[in-house]
Amino acid sequence: SDVRKLMYLRGLWFIYEKEDGGCETIFSRKYMTVESRVKNSAGANYVEIPPVASEFARLFKTEVLEGAKKEISTNVGSISMRNGTIWPIVYLKRNGIYFVTVVVVEEFLRTSFKPSLLSTPEITAATAALEDISTLVAPCISRGGKILVAEVTALVGGAIPFGQPLD
Repeated sequence: SDVRKLMYLRGLWFIYEKEDGGCETIFSRKYMTVESRVKNSAGANYVEIPPVASEFARLFKTEVLEGAKKEISTNVGSISMRNGTIWPIVYLKRNGIYFVTVVVVEEFLRTSFKPSLLSTPEITAATAALEDISTLVAPCISRGGKILVAEVTALVGGAIPFGQPLD
């Protein structure tokens, strides 16, 4: 679709929800080419994604899943950092695994103002991309969150080179 051609992902995480309620990152990838564009575009509004995947997973669980940072009845949330907000965090859950991404919304980067979800096609496109990725990698993830890392890395690399999903 046309929107997908204009959509960029800052990162991608697969977060397994453990029996004890904890979360474990079983796959993560940050797109440094996208991140440098975001940094330039956002200027003083730039908010870094936590560099450690386990820290991102902890914040995702506490702020998005358990906290009030989730947009009502959507799979979109935000994480508050010391110097601002990471938004939009788009996610979906399949077989006990959260497929999570932070999508680039230029208006938000420049102004820190959240546009209406209805006027943000990047969120719809990111949800579709996560659905595609979750289907693509499903055969490589077993119950209990065990993952075939090399296969998933190759599949994700082919489907989302440099943070931009292919059709």
